[in-house]
Amino acid sequence: MAMLFRISVFLLMLCTAKATDDSGTETEAEALLRWKSTLIDTTNSLSSWSIANPTCCWSGVTCDAAGHVTELDLQSAGLNGTLDALYSAVFRNLTTINLSDNYLGGAISANISMLHTLTALDLRSNNLVGTIPANISMLFALTVLDLSGNNLAGSIPANISMLHNLTILNLSGNNLTGAIPYQLSKLPRLTKLDLGDNHLTNPEYAMFVTPMPCLEFSSLWNNHLNGTFPEFILNTTGLRMEYLDLSGNTFSGPIPDSLHEKAPNLRYPDLSNNGFHGSIPHSLSRLQKLQKLYVNRNNLTGGIPEELGNLTSLEVMYLSRNRLVGSLPPSFARMQRISIFVIQSNYISGSIPSEMFSNWTKLEEFDVSNNMLTGSIPSLISNCTLLLYLVLFNNKFTGSIPVEMGNLELLLEVDMSHNRLTGKTPLNICNANSSLQYLSISDNHLEGELPGCLWGLEDLIFMDLSSNTFSGKIAPSNTPNDDSNLSIRNLDLSNNNLSGYFPTVLRNLSDLEVLDLGYNRISGEIPSWIGESFYSLMILRLRSNMLHGSIPWQLSQVSNLQLLDLAENNFTGSIPASLANLSCLQSEISSVFSIGEEEEYFLQDNPYYIYIDWKGRERPFKALGLLATGIDLSNNSLW
Repeated sequence: MAMLFRISVFLLMLCTAKATDDSGTETEAEALLRWKSTLIDTTNSLSSWSIANPTCCWSGVTCDAAGHVTELDLQSAGLNGTLDALYSAVFRNLTTINLSDNYLGGAISANISMLHTLTALDLRSNNLVGTIPANISMLFALTVLDLSGNNLAGSIPANISMLHNLTILNLSGNNLTGAIPYQLSKLPRLTKLDLGDNHLTNPEYAMFVTPMPCLEFSSLWNNHLNGTFPEFILNTTGLRMEYLDLSGNTFSGPIPDSLHEKAPNLRYPDLSNNGFHGSIPHSLSRLQKLQKLYVNRNNLTGGIPEELGNLTSLEVMYLSRNRLVGSLPPSFARMQRISIFVIQSNYISGSIPSEMFSNWTKLEEFDVSNNMLTGSIPSLISNCTLLLYLVLFNNKFTGSIPVEMGNLELLLEVDMSHNRLTGKTPLNICNANSSLQYLSISDNHLEGELPGCLWGLEDLIFMDLSSNTFSGKIAPSNTPNDDSNLSIRNLDLSNNNLSGYFPTVLRNLSDLEVLDLGYNRISGEIPSWIGESFYSLMILRLRSNMLHGSIPWQLSQVSNLQLLDLAENNFTGSIPASLANLSCLQSEISSVFSIGEEEEYFLQDNPYYIYIDWKGRERPFKALGLLATGIDLSNNSLW
């Protein structure tokens, strides 16, 4: 109790201490208030900063036993203004400034050298402009310098190398140009170097003669670096390197076979988005501490080394968008910590070794799309109970969809489209997957009725079941009640053998933006409720069905409609004049009205698309932000 009393008294003394200067010069409190007066709207964040309150009790201010300001920590305080008025020689004890995640602008003045006692300067994530002042090198006590996430330009001052106590240097996310100064290799205590996301060019490699024995983290991602693998990084870093990010440059040549010798402690190498070629080194298997491996988006060739199965600590593997061939090594089953496995867009063939799914119980993402894989989808996938993303599209998978997939309760995305799957869709495919957001099984040979449980997936945003041989009604008898509200925005059931009337289960899909029921055997009339229900709809495609009756004028209430395709049905009567009132069809960009003439439309890049038969020619039409507008009512009995 006595100790607690003494601590309380000490804190009270600090809060009542007045930072004064008997000589009459500016006090620390006055200097801080002067800076506050230049900031914009500090009512909330700096409300305690008042001459009526002791300085040591101001928010973000820390003092020493003598009452002098030692730390200024105002991270995410909503500060808006500049740093110009902050610099003052009165701060003789200030060691830490953290003003990160604010809205501070202007340049970093050369007067920053007045804060010569600083050991940590963190100004990341602001709006600072101008260059890094050369005399920042006069802050000899600095151990941390973080200026990342600003708009700083110009070159990196070479004399930063004078900051011999520096352990962290982060200049990433700016607009810095010029060559990386080779003098940085003279920072003997540096553990983290992050120069990523700038416009830097190659340093004078030959000048990197001084080792940085403490460097553990090195990031040069997204710059203008080229040439072969920059071995200067490994030659100057000793053996401590754990994180190496060279992604987003134009490096070429092979990945060094000696990587395991130069950096045996490597855990997170990112070599993605470059031009590395040749094969994946078998020696990577000797990096026993490897946890994440990114070599995606390169020009790597050859097979996947079976020895990589020895990386038993590996959690993430990205090999996608290369030119890899061969099969998936069964040895990969030994990587029991794997959570993300992405090898999409290669030339991998053969089947998926079932033992992989047997042991990969921590798997969250499995993407082998755009390859040449064959065989069936292993039923042991049910062991991957943490699986969120299952992406198998554009392969040659055969057989049926495993009924065991119904046990994967956490799935968010399933894409098995463009394969050779057969049989019926398991009735329990979505029974447990209440969180499913994306489902695509299009372009297969699936048959039978659509599972009614699909309409109970409340989080579903995208569903594409097109180009199969599904039959029966769209909403069969096992469909949940019509009051269910899905959040679905894109629904494509085209190119099947679906029948029945226009399904009332769609009535509550108020977020629907794309509805494609084309090329089926749907009959009856278009219901009048379509106008009030589909107020978000942008594409409505009912082409090549057995619909009849008149075209309801209520379609003119679908104010966002940009493409309406009702061609090749049995509609009769007059074309509703109110369709001309659709505001999106009156845009100046491209307005098309067709009842038989050949017309063109334009496309805008977008991840979602459908194929439109526009007067006998099939074209991809991209949705969600369309530039094109049009109506096709051809091959009906309209006037």
